[in-house]
Formats: sequence, structure tokens, C-alpha cells
Amino acid sequence: MDETKNRHGCLAAWLVLLIITNSITALSNLLNIIRGDTFVQLLQNPAYTGQIPAEQLSQIQMLLDTPLWVFYVSIALAIFNIACVIALFMWKKWGFWGFCASSILSVAINLIYFTKDITTMITSILGGILTILILFGVLHIGKKNKGWPRLK
Repeated sequence: MDETKNRHGCLAAWLVLLIITNSITALSNLLNIIRGDTFVQLLQNPAYTGQIPAEQLSQIQMLLDTPLWVFYVSIALAIFNIACVIALFMWKKWGFWGFCASSILSVAINLIYFTKDITTMITSILGGILTILILFGVLHIGKKNKGWPRLK
């Protein structure tokens, strides 16, 4: 019997959602790298800075203050997460452990470089932990077609 037909629907949906969100993360970080010069030009032009709300100006400044390597590492981690999720589709246990390690590293980077207040910090930590816990949970859903015992 084909193993993919026995995958629990919640597991498949969660894995697809992880691929989508990590793809968006990689693309948004790539756009941040590309738009960096545009942001610098905007901030140097007083005509534009007067029209940009203060909150957006602080967000732009935070992006400009972030070292470039952080965006490259974030892109690499998102791509690695996608590879781990694909490995989980192929029933490889290393995909789960790789996803966990990469997610924890992503949370650490977010805490160091992208959090300005306690709410953002708590959201980042909880988001990373919940993503892993939900993945662990959906791997254990079902009686006949649990994902966790099928990982090799």
C-alpha cells in the first residue's frame, strides 16, 4: 500500500502550511535585502520621511540597523526548514529534528535582532515553540496512520 495515501490529513495540511510559511519567510527576507538601498534613499529624502508614519520609520530603521548576514541566515534557515518538511513527507525522522533545531535557532535570531518590546519577544518564543509542538502533535494523530512511528 502506498505510504502517502495513509498520511493523516492534519499532518499533510500542517506540512503544506509549513512549506508555505517558510517560503514566505525566505522571500520576505530576500526582499528586505533588495529593498535596503531603497530604504536608505527614502530616509535620506526629507520629503518622504515627513510622509512616513513614525512607527514605520522605526521599523525601517530597525531593518537598516540589522546586519546583512542575519537576513542571509534567516533565508538559509527557512530553506532548510522546507527541506526538513519535505523529508517529513518522505517519512525521514531527521526532518523533525532538523526542523526543531532550525526553528529554535530562528527564534534566537529573532530575539536578538528583531525584538524591541516584551510582547514581540513573547510572541516570537511562543510562535517557535507552538510550531514545533503542533508538528509533534500532528505526527501523533490517529490510530492506524500515526506519522511518528512511520518516521525512519
